[in-house]
Amino acid sequence: MMARAAMLRGLLSVLSPAGARGKLTIFQFHRVPDVTDPIAPSEMARPQFERIIDFLTENTRVLPLSDAVSAMARGTLPDRAVALTFDDGYEEWVRVV
Repeated sequence: MMARAAMLRGLLSVLSPAGARGKLTIFQFHRVPDVTDPIAPSEMARPQFERIIDFLTENTRVLPLSDAVSAMARGTLPDRAVALTFDDGYEEWVRVV
């Protein structure tokens, strides 16, 4: 399991290098309800969101978007840099996210 995690971080480092060549991956989320909405069953619910966040915190460098943009401008973006954004203004952002 450790070898797999190291290989994954290595791959992510290649896809998202640090420094002057730095690349930022931005994840945009729409809604994160506690449970799957029967009207929109393909939308992510809290359990899936938590798995994604766990994966990102273990394998990438999650940065506030403003910090990531500043680091890119300075050429100091860390490898495996990601930022999370949320569109619209759903109430579950306060409760869930």
